[in-house]
Amino acid sequence: MSKYWFMGAAVWAALTCAAPAAHADSLTIKALGPTALGQSVSITHPNSSGSPTTYGGFAGFYAWEKQSGDGPIANGTFQTFCIELTEYFSTGSTHTVQYANPQDAPDPGNPLATVGHMGLAKANLLSELFGRFFDTVDTAKEAAAFQVAIWEIVFDTGLKLGAGQGQVYVNNASHMNAGNYGAIAQSYLDALDGTGPHMHLLALSKVGFQDQIVPNPVPAPPGLVLAGIGFLGLMGWRGRRPARG
Repeated sequence: MSKYWFMGAAVWAALTCAAPAAHADSLTIKALGPTALGQSVSITHPNSSGSPTTYGGFAGFYAWEKQSGDGPIANGTFQTFCIELTEYFSTGSTHTVQYANPQDAPDPGNPLATVGHMGLAKANLLSELFGRFFDTVDTAKEAAAFQVAIWEIVFDTGLKLGAGQGQVYVNNASHMNAGNYGAIAQSYLDALDGTGPHMHLLALSKVGFQDQIVPNPVPAPPGLVLAGIGFLGLMGWRGRRPARG
């Protein structure tokens, strides 16, 4: 992947609170499906009432087509990561969503947050995660790890993925072994100390829609490859509700 828009940590800290609002326009997008950059994972996370529930399915880059609307995303295909685990959509579905600053998403909100959305501290962690590692993600396992790290930031109060260490954790202890997606995700999280490069991000948000996040400016996906039909049928991206705790 090529480089995108980065800022040094000191400059970012000085500007984040005064950052301009995200583009207010809406856009209509169609869910194309999981890409080949991703794999199945199994995690526990808080559901809409804050109780633990299990998600087992795809984590990684998800492909969309912008069909109409204004703002920084051009018409055509682009890829996102998910920032919401309590709402759903189906592959092939079409949605009209709003651009939002990450700190004002997800909508209707994180069950662990007192004000609903992730807030500025978590948005800054996501910005550093993207700034440090987005450019390096080029395998299915790394993409899954990157997605799990995003969920940990948004839906937990800490940055540890081991069982018993928070609200979001990897279910299979072996997946935290070196080289597995859990261990890679934890290495990403361990590096977040506020001093790394940051990347500008946009959220795509709407009540009743599983909010997504994308770099701003939005990279065009080179050689977009969707996962095969069998893969989609087995691990559809939130097409089915996870088992409830």
